[in-house]
Amino acid sequence: MKGKSILKKAIAVTAAAMACMLLMSGCGQKMTNSKACLDIVGNALQDVTTTKVDTTVAYGDSDGVYDQNFEQLYGFSIDKVTDGAIAYASTGGYADEISIVKVKDSNDTSEVKKYMDARLQQRLHDFENYSPSEAKKVENGKTFVQGDYVCMVIADEADDIVTAMKADLSKR
Repeated sequence: MKGKSILKKAIAVTAAAMACMLLMSGCGQKMTNSKACLDIVGNALQDVTTTKVDTTVAYGDSDGVYDQNFEQLYGFSIDKVTDGAIAYASTGGYADEISIVKVKDSNDTSEVKKYMDARLQQRLHDFENYSPSEAKKVENGKTFVQGDYVCMVIADEADDIVTAMKADLSKR
């Protein structure tokens, strides 16, 4: 009898754990159908070894962090985009950042790129007196437009990341 009781408890605990995992994964899903930007960033980071990026937030995430901070980060309305992601170093001592947005209207890409260029300049201003080595990284940062996507990359391996992102974007 004792063995059956332990087995029942083990089954109940396993079932509860599985139900909890299903609930948590459902809540963690993006609220939009698009997750291209998140995938593009993830794919670009696969072969990069030196970046300090350790945190990624994306458009439509259930916690709302990206959406709530979008306008403060980029200086324009989130209403202009249909997708986006930012990967960054969560410790304040590193400038590493990959930002990507997909604009709703392709006519807005030039305007949005200006905002992304301004973000790059702000990051330079943030680091030039704080950390000269990180400021150098920002000076070598890149912004670019490909199709409806506008991107910014700050990292030691910025050129490699940009190349990977462009290759991924060309397939979409």
